[in-house]
Amino acid sequence: MKIYNIHRSGDFFRNLSKCEGRVSIVREDGNIVEFRGHDKDFQNSELSCFNGTIPKIELKFQKAEDLDRILNFIINQRKYA
Repeated sequence: MKIYNIHRSGDFFRNLSKCEGRVSIVREDGNIVEFRGHDKDFQNSELSCFNGTIPKIELKFQKAEDLDRILNFIINQRKYA
């Protein structure tokens, strides 16, 4: 799933870290990196390029419930942006 223009990146990644199944981020070079919200080294190295806004990110979800969680966040973000 590709997502564009996330304006509240901190809130987005907090919601992402609540996912129960595996969540993977597809990088622009095609490599897949597993997202682990509790992994500070990952956050510092991989997410440091996001300064409040994420122009585009591609995610893969193991569980449909996790996809629903992120979709609800995105829909609510659009209402308040």
